[in-house]
Amino acid sequence: MANKQMVINKRRNTSYPSIPLQKAIQRMDEFWKAEGKNAAPVASAVGHWKYGPKSSGGRLTVAALLSFGLLEASGSKENRLVQLTDRALKIQLSPDNTIKEEAIKECAAMPRIYSDLLNKYDVEDLPSDQTISFYLITEKDFNPNTANAFIKNFKDTIRFAKISKSDIISSSSLENNEYQNEESLEVYEQPQHIQTPAKKHYRLQAEAASYPINQQPKGKQVGSSIPVTPTCSMSVIADGVVTQEGLKKLIAYFDLIKDSFPKEAELKTETDANIDE
Repeated sequence: MANKQMVINKRRNTSYPSIPLQKAIQRMDEFWKAEGKNAAPVASAVGHWKYGPKSSGGRLTVAALLSFGLLEASGSKENRLVQLTDRALKIQLSPDNTIKEEAIKECAAMPRIYSDLLNKYDVEDLPSDQTISFYLITEKDFNPNTANAFIKNFKDTIRFAKISKSDIISSSSLENNEYQNEESLEVYEQPQHIQTPAKKHYRLQAEAASYPINQQPKGKQVGSSIPVTPTCSMSVIADGVVTQEGLKKLIAYFDLIKDSFPKEAELKTETDANIDE
């Protein structure tokens, strides 16, 4: 079960919500307090969570709520609107705790990769993180650097939803499932495996989505290595023919993820603070 945020290549990676279900429901509650049952532009939705309109964290949060079936989308591109689903409204409004609990369990089974794991393993006797990680990396094309964070979110979700063996539901049996939501996410065009970093570390954990797991990217370097800061240089490696249109997509991609990195002034502030300590 999963969600989409785009990779420009011929092969689709497994993708997943960037936050656990409990956090997604908190975001749903904040959306409800601001918008109620109304549809809202994506920029407004992320603003309710204190993100800027172009923030990758905001886009990932919208994508996670779509993946869990808490939001649904309509419209296209810059006119894309999101609003709470019927399932979200059950969680938010139903006076019957049984109905709320059932809706939460359904949300936990919405992302395809979650459903896959819930059906593969005994949810009441899960294997070690190492075993799950091995499966994700070898069978689901996960980046080894992101597998552990995913497993934590997955376990937090099933713990919060109080899922037992008898609750396992295939995501394909749920209405408003991922297949619809993947179409809804085309506006974001951001790799799903990018996680918003903790500000202290300023590390963008990005999925090397175009390449086989456990292999370094292969190809020819395009141009020279470019010094971008006094301590960092960057280079571009291409495994095929480079076109002007392809370079435009690359530039647009970098523009999309730039908010995940610190500004020089922020780095200086943190360096000065560390020196003072």
